[in-house]
Amino acid sequence: MQIKDHNEWLYMDEVMRSFKKDDMYFCEFGITYIHPEDVIALSHRKVLRQQKLDRLKEAYKRRGEWYDDPADPIALLLLPDGRFGIRHGNHRIYLAKKQNITKVRALVDIFIPKSLIPIELQNHIQSCEQEIATLKRNMKNIDHLLKTQPLSNESLVIERKLLKTAYNKQVQKLNDRLLEEATKLQLIPIKL
Repeated sequence: MQIKDHNEWLYMDEVMRSFKKDDMYFCEFGITYIHPEDVIALSHRKVLRQQKLDRLKEAYKRRGEWYDDPADPIALLLLPDGRFGIRHGNHRIYLAKKQNITKVRALVDIFIPKSLIPIELQNHIQSCEQEIATLKRNMKNIDHLLKTQPLSNESLVIERKLLKTAYNKQVQKLNDRLLEEATKLQLIPIKL
């Protein structure tokens, strides 16, 4: 299999070009099965290497079936039009399309254009993001203190754990709210 169909693919920088960094939200959908034909964009130009494709194709032939490595999942970004761009796993998606594989397992994040989000929710998201940043900064400060103190400080260790728990809860809460909004906006295809 020779790489000669680059023109069939878009690249993530092209897909995301019309959006500024501050004009988008992302949330984690999780691991799911997707159809490779729904993937339209490679992560970046010149990412495909013939040697790696040949190695993957040989492994596929030996096994006689598609294999999704749970330790190294394909990572995709669900775009507002229901198609996907690749974040990680370019060679596997490329090969899956060429081999007419009907489904592959992937870790999917959802891209939500800010323009689709009501202003009240944007304000809520901004507040959550500020809280997350504060928690992260406080954890970093404690990490610095723990490194510079020669003896272990149990109260700092406990405080660090509490901050980490609060941080994880806040991140999950924000992700859940964005996922809820993506569902409401019908950005998640029914087949997922």
